Amino acid sequence: TALTIQSWKDRLVTERWMRKIQSVQQSIADHHHWDELLWRMLAANFGLKANTALFESIAASLPYLLIAKNRHDPILLEALLFGQAHLLDKQFTDDYPISLQAQYQFLKKKYRLMPAAAFPVFLRMRPAAFPTIRLSQLAALLHKQLNLFSKIVAADSVQALQSLFAVQASDYWLTHYRFDEMSAYSTKKLGADMIVNICINTAIPILFCYGQAIQDSAIMERAYTFLMQLPAESNKAIRLWQQMGIQLGHAADSQALLELRKQYCDQKKCLDCALGNAILYKTPKML
Repeated sequence: TALTIQSWKDRLVTERWMRKIQSVQQSIADHHHWDELLWRMLAANFGLKANTALFESIAASLPYLLIAKNRHDPILLEALLFGQAHLLDKQFTDDYPISLQAQYQFLKKKYRLMPAAAFPVFLRMRPAAFPTIRLSQLAALLHKQLNLFSKIVAADSVQALQSLFAVQASDYWLTHYRFDEMSAYSTKKLGADMIVNICINTAIPILFCYGQAIQDSAIMERAYTFLMQLPAESNKAIRLWQQMGIQLGHAADSQALLELRKQYCDQKKCLDCALGNAILYKTPKML
């Protein structure tokens, strides 16, 4: 029935959120440090697919408390992020990277930092998604939003949630995509699609799991409501479902289908799947 399918989709979304949170928690000693958890998830999200490993490694090398100590100065934040990403390892001609390099050398010695285990990827990427731009936008967000986790919890609408991530890269990047390479003038704002992506993959999952942790059903319901108010994602996996005639109304649908494919279809767990059972046992009413 439609109710059975909806219940299954709800369960898939919950499973997806819990799996995301738990995968990050395993690498954090204090599983109840929500600011640290958010920082790790947020960094990985900014890296997107190509630079996830790099951004995860940067976040692991820079504890949230260290970020908090330096969040008052966006230049210090950029120095930390770019330095840990191996983007300040060469000689420069522009004043800005030279300044960042000097700041990073001081901070690296002060905090005994070890650079990230991964390296930045630029190949086959749109310039707007270069790791340089994403790191500057991430630094701007860390500088602008004090107590971001608390603000996510306090957000009373999906619009309020999205507004938290309205940032842009620092002024140097108005005319650059890479250090020492001039480009046409353009503001490097975090785009609407990327903001939706962050809400779907970081802000809403952590909001839901926080509500679950403190047993606050109102917070959990608010997280799910936010997900239903955002547009469905569009990617190769989702397009395959659509080609099969599956209709998507919102992000909750796309998240459920992504989880279904990754955790059930790809692993051939048809008997553990409500839809799989419906197909195998020929119950048309469910379909």
